[in-house]
Amino acid sequence: MKTVCAVNECCGCMLCSNVCGKQAVTVQAGASAYNAVIDETKCVHCNLCHQTCPQNEDRPKVKPLEWYQGWAEDPAIRQAGSSGGLATAIALAFVREGGCCVSCTFAGGRFVFRKADNEKDVLLFRGSKYVKSNPEQAYQLVKEEIGKHRKVLFIGLPCQVAGMKAFAGSKGAEYLYTIDLICHGSPSPEVLRGFLRENRIDLSAVTEITFRKKTRFLVSTNNRPVTRSGGRDLFMAAFLKKLIYTDNCYQCKYATLERCADLTLGDSWGSELPQEETTKGVSLVLCQTEKGRSLLNRQDLHLESVDLDKAVAANTNLSRPSTAPAGRELFFKTLREKNSYQKAFRKVYPKLYFRYKLKELIRRA
Repeated sequence: MKTVCAVNECCGCMLCSNVCGKQAVTVQAGASAYNAVIDETKCVHCNLCHQTCPQNEDRPKVKPLEWYQGWAEDPAIRQAGSSGGLATAIALAFVREGGCCVSCTFAGGRFVFRKADNEKDVLLFRGSKYVKSNPEQAYQLVKEEIGKHRKVLFIGLPCQVAGMKAFAGSKGAEYLYTIDLICHGSPSPEVLRGFLRENRIDLSAVTEITFRKKTRFLVSTNNRPVTRSGGRDLFMAAFLKKLIYTDNCYQCKYATLERCADLTLGDSWGSELPQEETTKGVSLVLCQTEKGRSLLNRQDLHLESVDLDKAVAANTNLSRPSTAPAGRELFFKTLREKNSYQKAFRKVYPKLYFRYKLKELIRRA
C-alpha cells in the first residue's frame, strides 16, 4: 500500500527520498503540486523523512549581517547573467580555489543538479530557470565531496538549501557553502512541458532553454523564441502573475528576510543607480554569515551600498510568500479537463490571451 505524506505543501526538494534508507519514499510531480509518496510495505516508521523535511521542520534562519547591490567586474559575465552575474563570478572563483560547485542546469530535457569542477562546467549553471528543478542527485554529489574534505558551494532555491543543510548536518557544515536565490515560486515542469507541446516543441528534444534576458521575460528554445508575440509569452505571463506555482510556494516558510543560506542573491529591483548600470544588470546580495563574507571577498566583484528597506519592498518575497491569484484553481481545473495550456490561460485571462494572440498574428503578417 502507498500513502501520500501528511505534509501537504511538499516543496519537491527530494530530501525525504534521499534520507530514507529503505527507499520507501518517492516524490511525484503533478501539474499543481508535488507529493511525497510512502510505500508502506517498505516503511519502518523511523520518522526520519518527517524530521528532516524543510516543510515539516523549521530550519534555522538568521538575519543578514550586510547587504549590497552589485555586479561581476567582467563585462562578459555580467552580460550573460540574468541580473548582475554575481552567482557565476562567485562560483568561478570558488572552483579556481579548488572547490566545486553544485547547482541546476538543463540537460536531457530535464532541470537537474550537476557538479562543476572547472570553469567551463560552471558556465552551464548560468541563467534563471523559472521552473522546479530536480535536486535528487545533488545530495549524493555533495556528500561525496564533503567526504573528501573538499569545499562545496551549493546554489539553489531556499527550500533546497534548507534541505541540503539538514542533509549535511553538523559534520558536513565545515565544508558546505550555500547560496539561495530570492524565489517568487516555481511551477512544475509538467506545466512547461504542456505549454511547449502546444507550440509543437518537445522538451525532451530541446538542447538549450532560456526564460529571460535581463528585463525581457520570454521562453526561448535552441536560441529561438517559442512564440512570435514579440514580448512575453503565455508561460511567462502566467509565471509573473503568480498563477502556476506549485501549492507549497504560497505557504513558503523561507520567503523571509531571515535566511538559511550564507548568501542570498536576487535582482536589485528599484535600484537608484543610473539607468546606464541598471540596464546592464544589477544584483542584490544579502550576506548572513562569515562564510558569506568570504565568498564576497573578491576583487572581481563590484559591490555598492543599498537601502535594505527599499530592497525588501521591491522584493516582496523577502518578507512574505506569493499570494495565489483568484483564478489559480480554475486554471488547473481547466488544464486537467481540457489538457490544454492555452485554454486554461484563456479561461482565467481572456482579454490578455486575445491580446497576445493578436500580437502573434500581426507579427506573422
